[in-house]
Amino acid sequence: MDIYLHKQIETAMITVTQKNVASIMHFSTFSKYFIPFGNLICPIFLWVFYKNNSEFEDENGKQAINYQLSQMLYGFVVLIVLATLSLIYLTNLFALNFTFDDMDFYMSPNRFHLTDKPIWAIFTVVILGLGYLVFDFYVVIRAGLKALNGEVYHYPITIPFIK
Repeated sequence: MDIYLHKQIETAMITVTQKNVASIMHFSTFSKYFIPFGNLICPIFLWVFYKNNSEFEDENGKQAINYQLSQMLYGFVVLIVLATLSLIYLTNLFALNFTFDDMDFYMSPNRFHLTDKPIWAIFTVVILGLGYLVFDFYVVIRAGLKALNGEVYHYPITIPFIK
């Protein structure tokens, strides 16, 4: 049973051209590596021109756009969290040490050491970033191949912005 409540599209009625256009909608998201925001601009451009041709092209375009919008939203959230954590780390790094000793008050700056950086955090962010890239390549290629086979691929962890 399909866990999604989308309409089933009759695969016998889908032409080769419609399959090609639908797969190009998915593969066009790779344009983000050449054009800023190309992952949104290209699929939206194709979807606007082809959404009225068939339900298959319409549904594939919506899926591609919803996935890219969801990934952009998740990316902004991660960016805000990382920026906040970096700001907290940097303010603690350059903060002043206050010492109270026998009714005397001493103030001395922290010493900045390159070894103070949390290497494990940087390593974790790099590994997670590479994992995300592999995941993104996998689901987009899978969606494009499913479209070539006349199927609509439902991306994981996607918010349905366009219904």
